[in-house]
Amino acid sequence: MFDIGHILKRAWGILWNYRVLWVFALLLALSGGARGGSGGGGGGGSFNLPATGSNFFENGGEGWLQPGGETAQWFNELEQWADSHILPLFATEETAIRSVIAIVAILMGVSLLIGLLLALVRYPSETAVMRLADAHEQSGTKVKFKEAWRLGWNERAWRVFLVDLLIGAPAFTLVMMLVGLVVWMAYTLMKTAAIQLAAPAVIGIILIALFFVAFAIFMVFVGFLRQYVARYAAIDGLGVGASFKQGWALFKAQFKHTFLLGLVLIGVGLAFGFAMLLAAFLLIPAYILMALPGALVAAIPGGLVYWIASFSAPPVVAVIMAAIVAVPVFVTITFLPVSFLGGMFAVFSANAWTMAFRLLKPAHPPLPLNPGSPPQLPL
Repeated sequence: MFDIGHILKRAWGILWNYRVLWVFALLLALSGGARGGSGGGGGGGSFNLPATGSNFFENGGEGWLQPGGETAQWFNELEQWADSHILPLFATEETAIRSVIAIVAILMGVSLLIGLLLALVRYPSETAVMRLADAHEQSGTKVKFKEAWRLGWNERAWRVFLVDLLIGAPAFTLVMMLVGLVVWMAYTLMKTAAIQLAAPAVIGIILIALFFVAFAIFMVFVGFLRQYVARYAAIDGLGVGASFKQGWALFKAQFKHTFLLGLVLIGVGLAFGFAMLLAAFLLIPAYILMALPGALVAAIPGGLVYWIASFSAPPVVAVIMAAIVAVPVFVTITFLPVSFLGGMFAVFSANAWTMAFRLLKPAHPPLPLNPGSPPQLPL
């Protein structure tokens, strides 16, 4: 009997009693988030940071605000650097378009690199969570983190990654094409200012918006299907093609139960989201405690970026670049307590789908008949 209440109870019981899953909740949370001294560093040339330890406290900060003060000089250096390095990139419409394309390509490349690095943590963790819950439900076994990590750090995690890639890449490409189409239509409409194009463009944008809504609903069902495909790859160790085949067969055969469980988990997720809003305020003391280690850890990449950038840019630019790198690290570590709660819910949801997978999938495929061996009659 498919009892959703029992599934949720078992999912929570496994999470609460199997503490190694808490470590993977933290890893899932992490995979799914400058030093400015007095005087310029490295090859900063004649540029100098404001001497925060001298004039600022001596005269109450008035020197920073006066014309010709240290802050004014700082921003003058930033303006001069922007005039010589940034403005030429947008001097003409042609160069501006090339610059925007280059910036977008760089941002996408950096995002892809960061995503791949995070995937090295996310997919082994997710694979381990699925296999740990399945083994614990089957035999009650509990393992330490080292052995649990080995359950995820193998070719099964790679297969789960490929499953997501085969699902996500076409969806992402389609969404980007539609977004580009909307931007092009809006740009053409503004550039031509043709009244006869206004109505078709508005209708086209509305149709695309409706398609986005329908596509979002479709992707919800694809997400339900993905739960089975990933578990055939992670738990049963099937190849990517076989996982899709078996996952689709199970999804079709158990669509009603799958749909109901998915809706329940969506509802639980919404309730959890409201609870997280309350927890975000209650965890303010924890953020304060985590701010110091967050600053220490963020200072490492931030200081490295500042040191490298100071060889060819004014210190103010180096500080901005360092902050761009350090702030996300600082925020990730500082707000790790609330992110950890999100990781715990992710493990709980994974456990629920694993319990459903165990209940719904066929126990064993039927054995093939051998026509060459006639049945033996009882003597």
